[in-house]
Amino acid sequence: MENNDQQEKLQLVSTAKSYLTDTIKGEGVEVEKYWSLALELIKKDEFGWSRRLLDVLAESGVFPKDSKDKLIQKR
Repeated sequence: MENNDQQEKLQLVSTAKSYLTDTIKGEGVEVEKYWSLALELIKKDEFGWSRRLLDVLAESGVFPKDSKDKLIQKR
């Protein structure tokens, strides 16, 4: 079971890296995808990766629907 949890964590981190790479390349930010991934990373204690995604959202000025305050708090 712990091995599956570790694999899931690695997959989430890999996805975060991919999203951040896309952002650097100038591709659009899909707010809901970034937001949900950030929340999943928090559940897995991957706060650094979550913060990076939340930073992208905050810096781009786009926020999840009705969640601006939540994003700021999580960040």
